[in-house]
Amino acid sequence: MSEDMNLNNKQPSHSDDLVAKAARFGAMGWIAFFITLLFLLVQNIVYTLSDKQVMATQDGQVIGQVIFDEAKLRSNDEIMADLKNWVKRCTSVNKTSIYEDLSVCLNHMSSELAEERLADYEKHNYAVKIEQYGCENTLTIFDSNKTHLERDSMNLLVVSTLSGEKQCITAGKKPTSQPFSLDIIATLKPRTDKLPLAFHVTSYGDNEE
Repeated sequence: MSEDMNLNNKQPSHSDDLVAKAARFGAMGWIAFFITLLFLLVQNIVYTLSDKQVMATQDGQVIGQVIFDEAKLRSNDEIMADLKNWVKRCTSVNKTSIYEDLSVCLNHMSSELAEERLADYEKHNYAVKIEQYGCENTLTIFDSNKTHLERDSMNLLVVSTLSGEKQCITAGKKPTSQPFSLDIIATLKPRTDKLPLAFHVTSYGDNEE
């Protein structure tokens, strides 16, 4: 009887405190483990389902890195901005940037069309003439009333007409301008560092209207 009373009145010892603390830390450790496990599972699921950047290759050679920009989800405004950029390059008469402009222009054509246009540029010595006699600066102004775009999201086809004028600006001289109106058919492509405008033009020519 006296032994039971002594046990009931026994004060917690230092070892009892250590056991309680160890139990608490153990429980916290398991909680942290399950939280970390849940985070890793969610991270792996997101990583598996998301698009990944890959290296674009051709004939076994790396030609650029794909920057996933799902073509079907691009807005018409984004596509039109890229098309306008392409038209600026292809109609370039700027003596300081003509080679860069024509390179961007040709890189965004289908291979057959690019070869055809390159042969035409070489035949007429176009780039050399622009480098010698071209404009110091240019300004491309688009006519919104005559510029439009239609698209087929199922096969990524884009049909557009871009109209406006190209202004040649030379210091000390009055700007001169040349009107243009182009009909363009293009196929949207993944955006890469070699294809920053994310399309291939398969056909283009002067608008007859």
